[in-house]
Amino acid sequence: MLLHRLKTWVGLSGHVLKWLESYITGRTLNPNPKFYISIGDHISKNHDVPFGVAQGSCLGPLLFSLYMLPLGNIIKKHNIDFHSYADDTQLYISVEPNKTTALQSLTSCLSAVTHWMSNNFLKLNENKTELLLIGPKDKREALLPSLGNLNQYVREQVTSLGVILDSDLSLKPHINKVTKTAYFHLRNIAKVRPFLTQPDLFLEKQVLLTDSRGFFLNSHKSNKQGVFPHPCCSLGTLTTNCT
Repeated sequence: MLLHRLKTWVGLSGHVLKWLESYITGRTLNPNPKFYISIGDHISKNHDVPFGVAQGSCLGPLLFSLYMLPLGNIIKKHNIDFHSYADDTQLYISVEPNKTTALQSLTSCLSAVTHWMSNNFLKLNENKTELLLIGPKDKREALLPSLGNLNQYVREQVTSLGVILDSDLSLKPHINKVTKTAYFHLRNIAKVRPFLTQPDLFLEKQVLLTDSRGFFLNSHKSNKQGVFPHPCCSLGTLTTNCT
């Protein structure tokens, strides 16, 4: 199926297609195959795998993305916007409480996606399937009765590429987590501060401020805006302000 997709969807042919065919087939030539399934403390017996992409290979993520190409067309047929990153697919749809057409499209889309995945030896992970309603609280509550089976996926907050999003888009849960993480690192730096030179402390402060955690707090307008930078400045001047 992957070779067919590479040929029909990507347009590969000739030697390139043969190279990839050689790469993903014939893996049972090894006299001692060690392909098995591990779940917790349980390990299955070794089995032959006549084809597939080796786990951990550099081509694995790319070939998986190419294998998933038809999924985008299925979602587009239901007039739903989406974003995909590796095996994470997010759907975006605008809904009005008094109109159910959009919700019907979303339900049909999920059914079509589940059917396609089943036919392509994939499985939708329902434990990681989440639905976030964004908008005023009264409109969110008015929409709940119309969700039907989708209610089981509704969450108050979800994590998208490391950012915690909540239904009010207040970003308070994310800011709280960022603050907690930042102070954890500050406390660790404070423990070794006597052994660090001034340039080392300055570098540590810059790294903490410019990475995703510190930069977000510095740039976001919230009550905690001034909480995080102050201890960092203290670290840079070797004053005692972080315990």
